[in-house]
Amino acid sequence: MIKSERSYLLLVILCSCLVLVNCSWLNRSESVPSPQPIDPFVSRYQTWQKLVELGNQAYQNQDLVLALEQYQQAVELRPDQYPPLLRIAQIYYQLQEYEKAKTFFHKYLDLNPRDRNACNYLGYVYEVLQDYESAAKQFEASLRLYDQDLYALNHLGLAYKQLGRYKEAEDVLRQALLVDPHCQQSDNRNLHNYLALIYQETKQTGSAIAELRESIRLFPDDIWARTQVANLYEAAYRIYEAQLQYTEILRIEPDNLLAQSRLQALDQATPKKPLAIVSPVDLIEIDTQSIIENAPTAEDYPNDDAIILLNQFCHEITAEGKSRYTSHKIIKIFNQRGIQKHDDLAIPYNPNSQHITVNSARTILPNGTIVEPAEDAYNDVTPPGQLTFNLYSDGLWKVISMPALKAGVCIEYKVSLEDMVPSGADQWFWGSYTFQSTDPTLQTNYALRLYGDKQFRWKTVNCELDPEIMIEGETKTYLWHYGETPSICESIGQSNTSELAAQFRFSSVNSWDAISAWYADLARDRYTSSQEIDELARDLTQSVNDSTEKIHQLYNFVASQIRYVSIQLGQGAYQPTAADQVLIKRYGDCKDKSTLLISLLASIGISAFPALMSPSPYDPIDLDLPSVGQFSHLIVAIPIAENGLNKRQNMDSDYLWLDPTASSCPFGTLPTSNQGRTALLVKNKTANFVKIPNSLPENNRLKIETDLLVQTDGSFNGKMSIQPIGQYGIDYRLTYRDIQVSSMDEAFSRELSRIFSGIMIKQHRVSDLRNLDQPVKIHLEFRADSMLQSIDNQHQLLYFDGADFADYADIFSSPERIYALDLSHPILVEKTTRIQLPTGWVPLKLPDGKDTHSDVFSSEQSFGQLNVEVTYNKTEIIIDLTLEVVNPIIAPEIYPVARTFFRSLIARDQLVTTLKKVPVS
Repeated sequence: MIKSERSYLLLVILCSCLVLVNCSWLNRSESVPSPQPIDPFVSRYQTWQKLVELGNQAYQNQDLVLALEQYQQAVELRPDQYPPLLRIAQIYYQLQEYEKAKTFFHKYLDLNPRDRNACNYLGYVYEVLQDYESAAKQFEASLRLYDQDLYALNHLGLAYKQLGRYKEAEDVLRQALLVDPHCQQSDNRNLHNYLALIYQETKQTGSAIAELRESIRLFPDDIWARTQVANLYEAAYRIYEAQLQYTEILRIEPDNLLAQSRLQALDQATPKKPLAIVSPVDLIEIDTQSIIENAPTAEDYPNDDAIILLNQFCHEITAEGKSRYTSHKIIKIFNQRGIQKHDDLAIPYNPNSQHITVNSARTILPNGTIVEPAEDAYNDVTPPGQLTFNLYSDGLWKVISMPALKAGVCIEYKVSLEDMVPSGADQWFWGSYTFQSTDPTLQTNYALRLYGDKQFRWKTVNCELDPEIMIEGETKTYLWHYGETPSICESIGQSNTSELAAQFRFSSVNSWDAISAWYADLARDRYTSSQEIDELARDLTQSVNDSTEKIHQLYNFVASQIRYVSIQLGQGAYQPTAADQVLIKRYGDCKDKSTLLISLLASIGISAFPALMSPSPYDPIDLDLPSVGQFSHLIVAIPIAENGLNKRQNMDSDYLWLDPTASSCPFGTLPTSNQGRTALLVKNKTANFVKIPNSLPENNRLKIETDLLVQTDGSFNGKMSIQPIGQYGIDYRLTYRDIQVSSMDEAFSRELSRIFSGIMIKQHRVSDLRNLDQPVKIHLEFRADSMLQSIDNQHQLLYFDGADFADYADIFSSPERIYALDLSHPILVEKTTRIQLPTGWVPLKLPDGKDTHSDVFSSEQSFGQLNVEVTYNKTEIIIDLTLEVVNPIIAPEIYPVARTFFRSLIARDQLVTTLKKVPVS
């Protein structure tokens, strides 16, 4: 019963539902539709998306406040979605609300940790907040994602620097330099400036200046770098160099107030550095008044500009090894050229190791009136070479600008220098003094006083002279006196003046073995081995098996990738930097680059040795007088047999010679300044002298092929191919390597304008000059003005001047020479010029009925030979010229013959011929 009632009830309910539904169907077309159910998640997403779109639009319109409001609402709806978080962080960053930016960057990175740009953003935010530890962590995270991110590398270096982690800072910045060696990417633009900051913090002033100079070289308009360099120079009392930098800043930015104010202050300032007074070393009594009163006149020396009345040097070496000396000179001026020679007197000295005092300086007028230089006439200036090359030295010149100069006056000065710190009784000393100069000299005196039983060697050069020796107590004084000497006439291509002048030299070094042992000890711990050096050597050589080729690869790296910078501060003038540090810094001088190369070679089992030498134009080594002062350069010598090498160098030697300082010198070639010189190989404590051979002329070859197509109006199109090898290749590579591609046409136009008037370069192709393994090849296509001049309707004059040998006109301008002429290196020039004639014109020289005619010239001399053949035919003229110089030293006795020879060369490199008109077939 109960079950039956329940079933009935259910049936009633079901029928009621059916009725209701049925009614709905029946009336569907007349009723309002009911809303569809909406998923709340979908609704929230659509609202979030709309807010993000509104935020993006406001952000693009730079309405940051509205954008921030929209993004914040979006985050409230969906806090797990990271795009709005990033936008909020970036907006706070732009609004400089860095604490809020930090919070949202962290929230974003929690959701998307692989966004390295966000890591960099957050790292910079921490930099601004001066939380460098946290900044470093963010940049480290960025680099874990991509280890060549230049922004992260640069800013990580800065963060490490702020934390005092200088070594890590330098390593990171050097890593950025490996990625972009020439700082072409914007993130790397300040890299050298950042390195300079590190070196300033660590008191490495020379390295700081080297980095700032490199930054200025890459970006000449970098005012910040120039300002920093100027500050460093000011701190070192190098006022002249500071003024140069401030002057350059004003050239770049004329309204720069800092540069203006500093220049004004420096002009008015007096040196604040405490100066020690050095009393003169007076070892010889001189009657200066008598010398001046009895001075000769210009009529007595009509061919000279001035005369040195007294040239005196008094030198004392104390018992403690301290060096003191006084230079005393009296000069009479004869004419304006003499004034230009002697208006500024320059005395070299080292302000960090020497005291200097100008004891007296005066101009004596013909009537006896004395005029002394004003206070601002005394200046410390940088030697010119340091301003031109990558050289930072603590050496300066004390310059005295002499007043009231005119013909007939005498100038006199006495300057004394003294070592700040004694070098020790057992320290070496050496030196030399010249009795002759480009002005005639009446008398020269050199006095050397020694204490105790100090021993030394001495010798005279180009003169015969014995000293007077005076003994007084514990001192012994040596006096060399030399009388009147004529002037040395300077001329182009002559040997170093010091090789020609009367002089004497001295040294306390007892043997060359001692010098070899000295440098071996000095450099022993600099041939460092490190993981970086070993890995680099392995990476550079792993693809080659031949030992010579391995050396080749290592040489290329050091020569081209380690830039030349010389920092000659204190002991650094002699001792090389450790090889691993040279590799890290990627710069060094000749000692540093050679030391790195030797260390890299040792890493692959190749033995190599440093070779101390004196390249031309410096004096060759005098083997009679052991002295450290004779060396000015260092290269690398690799024994061929000992290392089982294949001979690859075009020189007859038991060694493979490499000069990694010469960045434009290919492997197997040596700059001619090194050739023919004697080098001291530092193998051990025993001196080993080896003569570096000269290369043959064919190894210094210049090949030029020129094709000229002359038009009927006389203008012409030209093609030129230049292939230099040996020293020519070194010079061409160095000349054009750093010229921007956009400026190359202008550079070639300027060079060829002396040959072709109105030249316009149409196209140039140049081999990769930074690739030392790729021979230098230059191809030019150009157009130029007419080489034809009309004579009459039937004849034209064709004129062509090769002009490649025009410089010899100046070299051989004098009819005779007193001294030998040095042409630098053996020469081989092969030059072919083909001139295609305009239609309807043929050479008048062409005999009737003949298709060709040749003029041949040949000259063979003891020093070389010249062959020229000019071939004429109906359509073109071909000039074949070959110049070979086997001995570049032209002795005075054969100079007249050489003069005729080279004047013939200049003439034969020109062509003047007449063209005649012929009917056009």
